[in-house]
Amino acid sequence: MLLEYRGVKYTEVVYTTKGNPRLNEDWQSVKKALPLDFPNVPYLYDGEVKLSHSIAILRYLGRKFFMDGVTDEEMTRIEMIEQQLADWRSSGCSVFYSPDFDKLVEDYRKSLPSKMTSLSSFLGDFDFLGGGKKPSYVDFLAYEFLDVHEHFEPSLLEQTPNLQGYMTEIRELPNIKRYLSSDRFKKMPIYNRHAKWGQDVVLKH
Repeated sequence: MLLEYRGVKYTEVVYTTKGNPRLNEDWQSVKKALPLDFPNVPYLYDGEVKLSHSIAILRYLGRKFFMDGVTDEEMTRIEMIEQQLADWRSSGCSVFYSPDFDKLVEDYRKSLPSKMTSLSSFLGDFDFLGGGKKPSYVDFLAYEFLDVHEHFEPSLLEQTPNLQGYMTEIRELPNIKRYLSSDRFKKMPIYNRHAKWGQDVVLKH
């Protein structure tokens, strides 16, 4: 989404899960041959730069496109909320992929309102999480987290109108709006085949 927002042309490589979803044969067949220090998906090639891991990629693109904050205050806000979002994202994935999903899901659902209250308070009256008038790289991390969880719990943002407005503002960015209505945007699945949730959810924008 960040590349789409910037209007950057890119080639997407997709690996298909076949047979046993835990084995990912398509990916495993090429993984070790890739020129990456830590082969993983997602990964990014940009000229001589070759790196893996989603947040490392976002940070790199943030620096490249000057989307990592202008003032010290903005940079500090971006770095802090990045780490908080990473923690929340990880806790969600641990539930969505857990063999004990049915036992964990309700407690996880109950934990979301406090997260939304904290994020709403942090955003406050700002347009974007860094405090600036334009999105930073961390807003795309936040968008993914909130978008996924809106589909997990449709009432997620009912008590946080500023987060509702925040999501609408991102979706209405001209390049993002075009992307979300294009055939480049993959509506599903949200997670890999061995996840316990996110395979057959119909995403709506």
